Amino acid sequence: MGFAVLAGIALVVGFILACWGLVSFVPLASTKMFLGSLSCSVLLMVGFIRLATQRVRKDSSVQRERELAHILVFSLLGLPLLCFGLGMVLNGGLDPSIGTSHRVRVVDKRITSWDCIVWVESWRQHRETERLTVDSTTYFKVTPAQSHMIVMTKPGRFGFEWIASSRVESP
Repeated sequence: MGFAVLAGIALVVGFILACWGLVSFVPLASTKMFLGSLSCSVLLMVGFIRLATQRVRKDSSVQRERELAHILVFSLLGLPLLCFGLGMVLNGGLDPSIGTSHRVRVVDKRITSWDCIVWVESWRQHRETERLTVDSTTYFKVTPAQSHMIVMTKPGRFGFEWIASSRVESP
């Protein structure tokens, strides 16, 4: 199996893991988690590209350059995505904690072309609101400034707090 194929597989698996992580184990600080995963990604990319350049066939310079371009592009996209997705899934999936419930007031809500979004008062220091993606049933049950929600968070295996569940508080 060639290095370009391996890099392509990393891209596909990374995409799947990132989607799974963003749906099932939503980190509250996803940007911070992504930046943290970049250090792992850079090390993997340097090692992978170095190995690949040493092993790529030397049949013809055009074929070699094309293969190296594929390896470079797939590595630059796939390995950071793989590390980020794997980090989210492991952070949430391996989190053995019970979690913490937060009773929060709904501040605002909007429907975008893709999602139903609800903003709630934050339970974290130095934050005013938290953004939650909810299903349409939950969205239509809440009224800003009147409704409350119960948000369950867990600290995460690697220290990245994530949302385990959310629901509308019964009146």
